[in-house]
Amino acid sequence: MSIFDKKKPISDKKIEGIYAAELNKEEKEVKTSQLAGIIQKEIDASSKRIEITDTPKEASKDLINAREKIKESLSTFISERNEASELYEEEKVKLASFKSSLSSTVNDIQGFQDVKKLSISRNWESLSTSKCPVCENNVENKKDAELSKEAIEKSIAFLKSQKSTYEKYIEASESVLERYVSALAYYDKNITLKRTQLDSIHKDLNSPSSQSVRGELEMQAELKYRLNDINQFNAYLESTKNRMKQLSTQYFILDTEEKRLKGLVSSDEETILKFKKSFISLLDSFGYKSNGVTNITIKDKPPHRLMPIVFMEGQEPQYIRYVSSASDFVRSIWSYYLCLLDMGGLHPGFLLMDEPGQHQMRVDSMKELLSHSSNIGKQVILAISQDRDYDKKDVNISSLIEDIDPNKIHMLHIEDNTYCISPIKHAVSDEDLQ
Repeated sequence: MSIFDKKKPISDKKIEGIYAAELNKEEKEVKTSQLAGIIQKEIDASSKRIEITDTPKEASKDLINAREKIKESLSTFISERNEASELYEEEKVKLASFKSSLSSTVNDIQGFQDVKKLSISRNWESLSTSKCPVCENNVENKKDAELSKEAIEKSIAFLKSQKSTYEKYIEASESVLERYVSALAYYDKNITLKRTQLDSIHKDLNSPSSQSVRGELEMQAELKYRLNDINQFNAYLESTKNRMKQLSTQYFILDTEEKRLKGLVSSDEETILKFKKSFISLLDSFGYKSNGVTNITIKDKPPHRLMPIVFMEGQEPQYIRYVSSASDFVRSIWSYYLCLLDMGGLHPGFLLMDEPGQHQMRVDSMKELLSHSSNIGKQVILAISQDRDYDKKDVNISSLIEDIDPNKIHMLHIEDNTYCISPIKHAVSDEDLQ
């Protein structure tokens, strides 16, 4: 059973305590970090024994031939190692490209899925030729007209296929990189060994007597080979421990982030509930009658996520627009936008409405809208005709604001035959006509 708690990051102290060991001849445990020092002492002792050997020099033809073969083998290993290194770097570039393409594809999929969500419950044909919810004028979007539900679905299906392909490429590429890493380690190990053998033969050829020290050099070569393995293993172990420290730190960060996100989910639910209550309260104050405010809700799940839904007994939930009168739908627009203005953390902080009193709006509703707007504590700009029919009566703007504190509003009168938004008329000079 693991001594580590899987629910908590591993401390650096515990990671540092990880070690590898082997049993010596006395069946006692010797750490690999200590073993490297023991082997090095044996090599140093062997070198001293070789140095004190005093017999006549005699070059060995066999050793010379062996040296040339080792040099040839070393050259081959170096050449193959360089080739493998180049292929390794090329594969790393490929992997980076695959990951970049995968990221782009995932973003594209998310983009198309967001486009689908934007339609809410409307079809693509109505999206491309939709109407303003207030004035009912057509609003044409040529780019949306080129879209269709089928085209979006096909694009998403194609992109998901691409995503799957890139994931397979990445998996295969990472497997290839692992093989290259193993191959490079193999070449590095053999290159080190060949160089060690060349060093031993060089000492042998220059020693007092090749015959007298050959056995000693062979033992020394074996010890150096062993030391090389131990050093490589210790380096790998230290690298793994450092990686574990990084993973432990990342785990701690991700664990903290997960807890924060879970807190946000709970906070979101509270915010949505507060938004719903505020929205329904405003609807009621504005005089919404179509379905009764008790049948209206807002939820963070389909259908019509985060939009007002009407639940009627024996019927499927409906978006509020489809089961409301024209004036009541306008009241729902007022309520929704004013709630966003009041509660939206990323809202720009002001709201602009053009002729909010269309669709046979009642006078009491308009008065409540103006009263609430003056008390919300944020900037609400309302473009309202000076005289307009409300409840089939001609009503002047002054009667709508008679009960509002003048210090809370700013009236800006626009002359007749002019508009809030007008095209700029440029003077034409004689030069322009030439």
